[in-house]
Amino acid sequence: MRLEASLALCLLLGGVALAKDPPNTLSKRETKEGYQLLFDGTTLTGWAPRGKAVWSVKDGEIVVEAGQRGVLGSLVAASDFRLKLEVWIDGVANSGVFLRAPGSGALGQQNAYEVNLYDAHPTWPTGSVNGVAKSRGKVKTSGRWSRIEVTAKGVRLQVKVNGKIAVKTKDTRHREGCFGLQYNGQGVVKFRNLKLLPLAPTWRHIFDGRTLSGWARRGDANWKVANGLLVAKSGSGVLATKESFSDFRLRLEFWIDDDANSGVFLRAPTTGTIGQANAYEVNLFDAHPKWPTGSVNGVAKNPHGPKTTRRWNTLEVLAQGAKLVVTLNGEAVVTTNDPKHSAGSLGLQYNGRGVVKFRNVRIQPVR
Repeated sequence: MRLEASLALCLLLGGVALAKDPPNTLSKRETKEGYQLLFDGTTLTGWAPRGKAVWSVKDGEIVVEAGQRGVLGSLVAASDFRLKLEVWIDGVANSGVFLRAPGSGALGQQNAYEVNLYDAHPTWPTGSVNGVAKSRGKVKTSGRWSRIEVTAKGVRLQVKVNGKIAVKTKDTRHREGCFGLQYNGQGVVKFRNLKLLPLAPTWRHIFDGRTLSGWARRGDANWKVANGLLVAKSGSGVLATKESFSDFRLRLEFWIDDDANSGVFLRAPTTGTIGQANAYEVNLFDAHPKWPTGSVNGVAKNPHGPKTTRRWNTLEVLAQGAKLVVTLNGEAVVTTNDPKHSAGSLGLQYNGRGVVKFRNVRIQPVR
């Protein structure tokens, strides 16, 4: 009896010692610290595939198997963060995790950081940040679950593999962006327990780079998605979000022809036509005689002479209560107060001339 009781007690204690939280859930400590799940364990909600790789969810894991190359990109973007995940790769798979990546289009070392997941790479073995810093030691991750933890804070990058520091470095190239899970077309790769601790406010991409999901056409402008861009070339109208926003910071990139007349509507009605009478419009039209690019039409003028045509530009708008701040290519061009509109849709305008393109459309709630 004593031996049986002792064995039972050992098994019980052993079970307690080995017990873990269920996969794809947050522990009480993680919840208290502010972690959020990037993968719910059952769907790919919050993620968008890029390329031809076929991603699926099986048994609580994100799985990709032999076939075409591609990336599964997050709609969440962050600047400073701690990312934790678990990965399983077989002996031939070549994978990676992209950090601070653009919200659409192809990903690579030129536009994102990549933590390599490929033990046999001759230059950048698992744990390395490709093109930036090599892992301090070789690790064996194939055929088993491994823990990856990445901390990015300003220019500092740290990568841990199974609790050990693989990389600790500094680099200034990429400051904010999405996450991406890479697949190079061979072998099997699985991911689970993707958890994010924001160390600065996060952004949410409201254009997934592939579809018009979450958007509705108003008017007959021929909005479409081409090569990861929102594009309009004919007709006239607005592409509006189905979601309503009140206080926020909006950031996007735009490209307009010399003769294109475009704009970005804020706090617009969720149905019907949109104009200055029922929304704010940040104008995108350098040649406008009164409200050049960056102006809030009918409210506040950009006093500078903007030159934005035929190149990519960055637009950021802060809407907080009655306060409106417009920043164009890093320069604040309008700061004003206006109480007329408090909440509503966002809208991208096309007025029937030239070509208009948008990309990396993302939003951040503001309190």
